[in-house]
Amino acid sequence: DTTLSRAPEVIRHPETGNPELLLTDKQQQLYRMDEDGAIRWKKSLLTEKMGAADTIDLYQSGGQQHLFSPPGRLHLLNHDGQEMPGFPLSLSAPAVTEVRTYTYAGMGDYRYFVGCQNNRIYGYQGNGSPLAGWSPVRLDAPLAFPVKYFRYRGKLRLFGVTEQGTLY
Repeated sequence: DTTLSRAPEVIRHPETGNPELLLTDKQQQLYRMDEDGAIRWKKSLLTEKMGAADTIDLYQSGGQQHLFSPPGRLHLLNHDGQEMPGFPLSLSAPAVTEVRTYTYAGMGDYRYFVGCQNNRIYGYQGNGSPLAGWSPVRLDAPLAFPVKYFRYRGKLRLFGVTEQGTLY
């Protein structure tokens, strides 16, 4: 309907494996375009999407969901463009980084992390509920980049760098 606001994202159809595109335009619309160039669905986001969508299989069923963060929310859409139960989530403060998705032990036990304007990192379980045992980390400034991770001795280690250059 208008010009794109960011580069197209290549995704794969969950059943055929054929390439498809997620497109975001300047009027805050998100589209899924199939391999033939047909628009399969369009969704209004109210604000522009931050960063690329993470594509996951939340229920380990061969399905596909797309997680992304406009500044004040987290959306999790199924492949047909419908919000998953419990979504969208309203964030406590506008996001300053795109949401990052990680799994523990690669078993599909998804966790989402996002840095917000109130100098905190929030963690969520796959279903969108606050992450058990996680206290939103208080930072000296907003995150400059999305949360990253590495595994060390079988444990997942998260870290972030603030606009002040502090490593957490």
